[in-house]
Amino acid sequence: MSRTNTQTAPPDKIRSGIKDRLNLQTVAAGVAVVLALPLVAIVASATTAVSPNWTHTAQTVLPLWTLNTLALCVMVGVGVLALGIPPAWLVARYEFRGRKALEVALVLPLAVPAYISAMALGWLLDGAGPAQSALRALTGADGEVLPSIRSPGGAALVLSFALYPYVYLLSRRAFLAEGGEAFEIARSLGARPLRAFLRVALPLARPAIAAGAALALMETLAEYGALQLLGVNTWTTAVFRSWLSLGDPVLASQLASLLLVAVAVLLLAERAGRGGRSYVFARRVSATRMRALLPGWRGGLATAVCLLPPFFGFALPGLVLLRLAAEAAPSPGLLSAVRSSFVLSVLSVCVVVPLVVVAAYGLRRRGEVMRSRAARFASGVVTLGYATPGAVTAVGVVGVFTIFGGGGAVAALGLWGLLYAYAVRFAAPALEVVDAGLAKVRPSLEDAARGLGCGGAETLLRVHLPLLSPSLGTGALIVFVEVMKELPATLLIRPFGYETLAVRAWSLAADERLGEASYPGLLVMLAGLLPVYLLMRSAEPRPRRL
Repeated sequence: MSRTNTQTAPPDKIRSGIKDRLNLQTVAAGVAVVLALPLVAIVASATTAVSPNWTHTAQTVLPLWTLNTLALCVMVGVGVLALGIPPAWLVARYEFRGRKALEVALVLPLAVPAYISAMALGWLLDGAGPAQSALRALTGADGEVLPSIRSPGGAALVLSFALYPYVYLLSRRAFLAEGGEAFEIARSLGARPLRAFLRVALPLARPAIAAGAALALMETLAEYGALQLLGVNTWTTAVFRSWLSLGDPVLASQLASLLLVAVAVLLLAERAGRGGRSYVFARRVSATRMRALLPGWRGGLATAVCLLPPFFGFALPGLVLLRLAAEAAPSPGLLSAVRSSFVLSVLSVCVVVPLVVVAAYGLRRRGEVMRSRAARFASGVVTLGYATPGAVTAVGVVGVFTIFGGGGAVAALGLWGLLYAYAVRFAAPALEVVDAGLAKVRPSLEDAARGLGCGGAETLLRVHLPLLSPSLGTGALIVFVEVMKELPATLLIRPFGYETLAVRAWSLAADERLGEASYPGLLVMLAGLLPVYLLMRSAEPRPRRL
């Protein structure tokens, strides 16, 4: 019997495959280097030049900005934990009235950017707003009855209701998995529910909770629109003030470097909080685990606890925007903003998705992530780029164009600068989705293609891309919506007069034209519902009811 079919590939074919793989790895490493350039430019600018305004800024307003930033992070951290953990535990472990609908509703605030919430809640809770006016009429008070929304505390409240879903989603998954099983064992040994939760389930869910809180704090550091509308000055607003008001790009780079260090510290703290453990659970969530029934007033209390966060984080801002829209006509530039947002989002998808496909494929071997320095470098760069605030990314992009093209290149940034900034910011979520899809492709398919003489690029085009089409669609949608919602980088880099929906909503709100601002705000909210829908469809199997 002939053994021709079982012989190994000829040496020249093996060398050709290795060469193709190395070429793709080189391209993937090049993509990572390109995405890292803005961060390098920020560090270089901050360390090689000193702004003439730095000393005055450091002695006068920088301490206040630092205090506001730290206080805001502390308050938002406490807020997202308080708003995210109790509902996650209740929907994961108990059955009560409305649980199924609330399980979905608790994710909806992810569709509302913080600057949209600040616009709506700022109008509602302002000193002259409807809520304060009604309370004054009811109580007979002369001044503000509620604490001012235009303060660090008010900003922390708005951001907490906008960002708690990060903690909710990850902690809920933890409670459904390992934490749920350990809780049941503790209960069978006689522990009361509260004690079993505090001593067993909560510590096991700490990696997931730490990851969710870190994501919320990174978003807090990156936020500009909400803080500017509420009059709270932080490091991010300082970057804008230095760039736009003072016209001092060096000072902006120095302040941006502070934000970059803060983001890096948060990433390290998140890893330390996990204790080296992963919050991606190896086992699938059980679809057969029972939930305990909460009857009577206990069920009503659970419903109220789970209803409060999505009401203030999604329903109330939406209702306020609808009311404001009913009292005003759309502004003449709305259609132009819709067109600009759509074109920019489509162009970003066309740039980002091919980049992440090449990066993901080039850094893989036989379906497993390569443990090489190039792979770790690319992963770290992409993650840091996504965690970096948009204002910092914008400063870095301008720095890159300045270094390689001079002042004329900066003046001609245009849409190319925006697309570059979006690639740095939003490559990470797309890469995560594409990489997860690539991991599901059997290595034998690639081996068969190479055995038939296909090179690396041809194997990618003819084998992997057709199988990756669902992941590519999801990644493209995520990039599309993220670009449509993005504000800080767009404000700093956009061509003169170029307005997206996010920019138009924020600009009109800043000019107190809230009725006109409500229309682009509502459109941004509707666009944000698309990835939330995909997120809920891809959720893990749900436990049965009693």
